[in-house]
Amino acid sequence: MFGVGKARGDCVICTDDRQLGLLPWGQSWGTYSQLRRLEAPLLLRNAERDLVEISYTTKRQRCFLILNPLGNILWGSTTFLDDAAIVTIKKLGGIRAIAVSHPHELFGYAKWAVTFQCPVYIHERDKNLVVHNTEFIETWDGEELALCSQIKLIRLGGHYDGGAILHWTNNGLDQDGKGVILCADMLQVGEDGQTVSSMRSYHNFIPISESDVQRIIWKLLSVEYERLYASGNIRDLPVNAKVLTNLSLEKYACVIHIPEDEKEKIRDLVEQRLHLYQ
Repeated sequence: MFGVGKARGDCVICTDDRQLGLLPWGQSWGTYSQLRRLEAPLLLRNAERDLVEISYTTKRQRCFLILNPLGNILWGSTTFLDDAAIVTIKKLGGIRAIAVSHPHELFGYAKWAVTFQCPVYIHERDKNLVVHNTEFIETWDGEELALCSQIKLIRLGGHYDGGAILHWTNNGLDQDGKGVILCADMLQVGEDGQTVSSMRSYHNFIPISESDVQRIIWKLLSVEYERLYASGNIRDLPVNAKVLTNLSLEKYACVIHIPEDEKEKIRDLVEQRLHLYQ
């Protein structure tokens, strides 16, 4: 997004401890034209009724297009947007708005926003991490943002302070109206297909705090959903998602719980160790 050249010190995403990290020779940069030559075409398929998964054929990255009579909503984005995908999406009704869960989801958003002339919503708490600001960025504050009567964003926190999930109801599949959660990296489904977790950094194995876990549990208790779609790991919970998520996060909270007196000892030990590196 910055053009070709060596790593830029002002890229807060690249230097953040949640990021994958720099290569031994430093961060590499490229242009969108180079990306067009390297990337395989995007693949569009129906994940379920009125929900289109948009993904690469060669790597694990995807976003979702919710088809809605009031205007389609894109959840997330991909780095690359090819001409065939643009044609298909326009035939489906285009895009009224793009919603992203956290700053990592902003890769390539500018191309999507310019192409479909639509706003991009990200939470106010993560605004300082938007490194490529354009006229299309719109921040929102508070705990929820309704995009229409069936779709709303919910600030979950954890992975990022302003990190959000998307809750979609009344899509015709659930007679009880429980609906779907699109969670990007706010939650990830484990390799067993039954466990759900959240981390500050999945790449660097940094967990979120116990208070963050408890907040997420409390937040999700008020949300009705049957299915859950994550982003990067391409693993979903097609049924019983709320029960599995709550059980997993309750277990998480128990595992990382530290009594208050032990926390003080750990803080003192960390401070002592830090002096060794100064």
